[in-house]
Parts: sequence; structure tokens; C-alpha cells
Amino acid sequence: MAKAFECEIRYSVDDIAEFKKKLEKLNAKHVFDYKFQDFYFRPESKEWDYFKKNLRIRHKEGHSTRILFDKIETKSFNGLEFKRSVFPEGKLLIYSGELDSCRNLLLDLGFKEWLVINKEQGELWELGDLKIALEKIEGLGWTFEMEFKGEDPEKAGKEIEKAVEKLGLDKNCLWSDPISVIYAKANNLI
Repeated sequence: MAKAFECEIRYSVDDIAEFKKKLEKLNAKHVFDYKFQDFYFRPESKEWDYFKKNLRIRHKEGHSTRILFDKIETKSFNGLEFKRSVFPEGKLLIYSGELDSCRNLLLDLGFKEWLVINKEQGELWELGDLKIALEKIEGLGWTFEMEFKGEDPEKAGKEIEKAVEKLGLDKNCLWSDPISVIYAKANNLI
């Protein structure tokens, strides 16, 4: 779903069937299903700012496994916080190959595996220009992520605010942290 300077927010979904009904009432379209695993790594010898940097191996059956790096910053608009990539490309592709090759490369560079996020079930939906990813994450449950173009953070903030209102969400319950941090907090890993 990457867009230039991707901006994202995430929200927990208690009742996925009801949420899908809400999307259908708004004439959202189901685009495709997916599932994959993200293996997160951190340096072995120094502190790592999990809120700002993510290094992961993304493994999806039937596709090339990739090492991705992203650096993010937190932005705010009208009291609504969201994360924004520092790099225009969003997640940077470092390497692509077999899972074992990716893992060995990161281990050889002095990184160690930190956690694994298993996205057991995912669905991409479109609501006009808005893309919504519904994801069932092992150890976390159902969440959804909305992604916006972020060349102009203020414009992205306005778009996020409109989407939050359209979906009837409580903006105080939105997550702006990276999913790795959300997962780690929920599972007492940080």
C-alpha cells in the first residue's frame, strides 16, 4: 500500500463483521486478501528506537522475501497523531531473496531477531481514494490501518481527520505507533 511519504494510523476492531458491514454501507470495495509474516530485528550491540526505526524481513508465501527498513516520525493535526515515513518511498527495500538468506544477512550485520508479527488474515479495501487494510494479527486480534499520501503532513492530517469522522471512530483510540511497538506493548515485550 506504500505511497509517497506514507502516513498511517491504526485502530483496534472489536467486531470485524460489524466493521465490514459499515464499510459496505459506505460503498467500500473489497480488493484482495493476503497474509504474511514480518520478522523484526534490532542491533545486537546498541539501543534501538523502536518508535522511529523498523528493520524487518517480510515473508509472504509464493513471493520473494524482502528486508525492509523504515524510519518514521510522529505528526499531529488538530490533536490527531499519525505516523509519517521520513523517506519518500516509505519502506526501503534493502535486499530480496530466500528467507534464510535474509535472516543470515541481518545476523551477519550484527542484528538479532526481536519479534515476529504474523498477519494471519488480511483484506485490502478501498473507499474512494482511501485504502484500508483489515488485519488479524496473532497475539493482537483484528486491527485496521489507513494509509495516506504525506508529502504535505497538514493535508494528510485533514484527510485522516475526514476518514476518522466518516468511519465514526473515536480519535482518542487511534494508534500512531508502529505495529511492532503496538504488538510489543500488548505482549509485554517493551
